[in-house]
Amino acid sequence: MDMYIEAPDDLGGYVRMYEVAELIRRGAPLYLKFGLSKAPGIYPYGHHMRELTLATAKERVRRGRLALDLLARHGADGDMAPLGSRLPGDLQRFEISS
Repeated sequence: MDMYIEAPDDLGGYVRMYEVAELIRRGAPLYLKFGLSKAPGIYPYGHHMRELTLATAKERVRRGRLALDLLARHGADGDMAPLGSRLPGDLQRFEISS
């Protein structure tokens, strides 16, 4: 499921950075999205907006790193899909009783 951790203003502008671990725990597998609240809209993109678009992309990556660091500080950074993977890997959410 795709879920905004930080939504663009036109989608509400909310920020859920400190809720990331609990959101993952309850809803995994999740694809976390960073839409940057308080950032200017860049779509439709054109060459005239190249610098703004690149700066926005860099900030999204920085926010993603902040989320990963936050998960690591709380000991919730294990069992992630391999970087670059399009698949979530083996799902073992529920114990199987025999």
